[in-house]
Amino acid sequence: MWWARHASTELTENGWTQVDLDALLEPPPVRAVEAAVQCLIVAVQTARAVFPDVGGLVHVPLPYSAHKQVPVDHPTLPDVLRLEWDYGPGRVVPGIHLLSGSRAQAYESVDEYRSKTLAGSDELGDGLVAYYKARRTEAEELRSGSFEWERDIVIRTI
Repeated sequence: MWWARHASTELTENGWTQVDLDALLEPPPVRAVEAAVQCLIVAVQTARAVFPDVGGLVHVPLPYSAHKQVPVDHPTLPDVLRLEWDYGPGRVVPGIHLLSGSRAQAYESVDEYRSKTLAGSDELGDGLVAYYKARRTEAEELRSGSFEWERDIVIRTI
């Protein structure tokens, strides 16, 4: 498994790694979030053989929001699981991330809103939870001059 070797190297060097779904599955699945959750479970189990404290998450990007106020509206978990994705250069798609325990707890200077656990998280299976997150960093504001909020649904191991 090339991705396991790649992930192991990056976890050792950086404390985190990204595993691209389109690199794992050919052709990439149209219903990417469902597939990514299944791949996440396997990736975390595989990584924990070497890195016992590793956790993982599926990052589901949502459209940015340019409102100054934090955007709290988000799709439901069942709707997110049914989303269909197009892959290709420059397209944003769900990603799988593995994080060491210390990296997952690292402090970041950001404005962030995080919802309560999304309804339906229990249907993901034991050890997984889903929530909505909106965030922006001061560096992004200074660089772009805008107040755009990055919005995501996060499905992570607990």
